Amino acid sequence: MYIRKGYKYRLKTNRAAGAKFVRFAGACRFVWNKVLSINEHRYFSGVPRLSYTQACELVAWWRHSEEYGWLHGVHSQVLQQC
Repeated sequence: MYIRKGYKYRLKTNRAAGAKFVRFAGACRFVWNKVLSINEHRYFSGVPRLSYTQACELVAWWRHSEEYGWLHGVHSQVLQQC
């Protein structure tokens, strides 16, 4: 007989750390969806999808643009890994 166990963990943070987590998660979701939409358009156009290095270059460009300059407040490694 097998016994399956599951554990739940809750991270207790202060307000500042919680706000950072929310900001990081929102930025990751934005970058993921933006690159996904670019790759969808490229797929339907018959162009190969973006590679990891090309996507990282786009993220770096977005971080320094005026339109997406709010991404500059999030660590670059977080954005590159999503």
